[in-house]
Amino acid sequence: MLGRLSLCGAWPPQSNQESVRKLEESLRGDFEPPPLTRQGMLGRKTRGSALIKTVPNLHLARYHGQGSHVVQKPRWSATEGAVYINHSQYFAPIPSDVWEFRIGGYQVLMSYLKTRKGRALSLDEITNVMSISNVLSYTTEHLKKIQSAYASAFQF
Repeated sequence: MLGRLSLCGAWPPQSNQESVRKLEESLRGDFEPPPLTRQGMLGRKTRGSALIKTVPNLHLARYHGQGSHVVQKPRWSATEGAVYINHSQYFAPIPSDVWEFRIGGYQVLMSYLKTRKGRALSLDEITNVMSISNVLSYTTEHLKKIQSAYASAFQF
C-alpha cells in the first residue's frame, strides 16, 4: 500500500498506521448522550420521529378519490387543505406547514410525489405519504416547542 506521497515519503508513515487505525476506531464509538432535560426530551422525541423510528398517527393525509392512482401534477389546495396527485385523487387533510416543510431547500412532499410523476402509486407509496405527513406535522409541532423552550432558557 503506497498511501499519499509527500515530501517525507508515503503518508501515513508505516509506524503511525496503527495509531491512525486506533484513532479512527475510537472516533466511531457511540458516545453517551448528556443527561436529558425537558428540552432534551423534546429533541429526542422529534429526532425519533424524523428518523421514522416511531410514526405518530395524527390522522393526516388520508387518501381519497377513485381513479388510476397515477401522479400527474402534485398540487396543494389551500382552500381544501389537500394535495392532489391528479384531477380526482388527493391526500387530505394536509396543513400548510406540512406541505411547505423543506429539507435542503426541497419541499419534502412535493419532491416525493414529483419523483413518481407519470406512474401509479403503490399501496406502500400511499402509506409513505401518510407517514411522511404525520412525521412532518409532529416535527413542526415539536420544533415550535423546542424554539419556545430555547427562547425562554436564553431570555430571547
